[in-house]
Amino acid sequence: MKIWASLLLLGVVLCWSMGTGQATQETPRSQPVTIVQDMDKSVVRVVVVEGDRPVGTGTGFVLNSNGYIATNNHVVKVGSSYMIATSAEVKTWKKAVLVWSAEEKDLAILKVKALDRPPVKISEEPPAKLFKVYAFGFPGAADVLHSDGLHDWVEASATEGSVSRMLEASWKSSNTKLPIVQHSAAINQGNSGGPLFDGCGRVIGVNTAMPLSPDVGEGVVVTGVFFASHISVLTEVLKSKNIAFNATSEKCTSTNIDTASSPKAGVPLPWMIGTSLLAMASMVLALRRPRQVILQKAESYSKAIRQQLSRQERGRHDAGVVHHQKEWHFSGSDTHGRPVRFDFSMAEAEQDEKGVIIGRSAHLAHWVVNDDTLSLRHVRIMGQQGSLYVEDLNTTNGTTVNGRSVPPFKPVHMAHGSKMVLGSVPLTLYRNRS
Repeated sequence: MKIWASLLLLGVVLCWSMGTGQATQETPRSQPVTIVQDMDKSVVRVVVVEGDRPVGTGTGFVLNSNGYIATNNHVVKVGSSYMIATSAEVKTWKKAVLVWSAEEKDLAILKVKALDRPPVKISEEPPAKLFKVYAFGFPGAADVLHSDGLHDWVEASATEGSVSRMLEASWKSSNTKLPIVQHSAAINQGNSGGPLFDGCGRVIGVNTAMPLSPDVGEGVVVTGVFFASHISVLTEVLKSKNIAFNATSEKCTSTNIDTASSPKAGVPLPWMIGTSLLAMASMVLALRRPRQVILQKAESYSKAIRQQLSRQERGRHDAGVVHHQKEWHFSGSDTHGRPVRFDFSMAEAEQDEKGVIIGRSAHLAHWVVNDDTLSLRHVRIMGQQGSLYVEDLNTTNGTTVNGRSVPPFKPVHMAHGSKMVLGSVPLTLYRNRS
């Protein structure tokens, strides 16, 4: 018998034998673990949709039992409709409507009907330096493995750190001074709009920004510097709009949510051994799964997302598709020397006035370049009155056209022979011969 089968059999026998023996007292759930579970349930993934495609994701958190959700303005502004990923079944996702947003505060409020999630607790007290904090959210970089399909999309990632300082500053697009929390709990693209919790599981900030290395000098890597709007910026808005939220003025006597657990009385050792063997057997079985099967599963989930969004959002565009000649193409190679080519028509570039997205993510882009120097959504190719334009989507490594940097969200004209560089991937635009 193979070793993994032996492990599985032994684990089942041990677990079954303990289940049929004398009942033991269940280990009581500790309060810190309960806090973490509540925090998890209150954090949601915001999927931003344009037309029939998801064009971005961010994080939000539940404000009250009426379905109000807080997030960042820069999360919602990339699309025109929104969904809340509530489970691994895309068809169960909740449609959200935008209630309010402000660029200068970089905050937004969504509302969802029948959202069965607990609201967060909020503490408006400014945190002290070195106060322990936790960032919950959905960083896009954590989606790359697709280890369990869309389950990955609905369970938030968590990081811990401490408060570095409080400061008065403004976000990039505004001169409005706001109270901002600088902290060291790691956040990445996709964490935007997510909550910054204190050691008692209360929200004290809205995660908004991380500095990019080029901003402080070539060759310098920025670590441990992240920014969140202090929660008072949001609560002022909530009060002015009579939106309820759960505030507390109690002091937080805990500086750390201790989720560590150890064997306690009432948990039989054979049961622990049996479950451990079952886990080991499951890992072996998972690792034995062919790589192609895993890739096929990831692709099937991606297809499911697009089909569901298409059914819910596209409506009248389902019929009457017109096929045009592919009169344009981009051609080049990625940083590994692999060829890259995209053929397209002007009609595709002009479709819905939103163009075609090129990026690294199969979920968020129409055309995918699997190269780490590209952002998940890197550029938008647009057609206007027979001319082509490229728009950088505020990317990490930038975009150039004919050697000139493309400013974020400012379309630049392209013509036959134009040379575009996405991150470190060079592409040339050609007009196909008829």
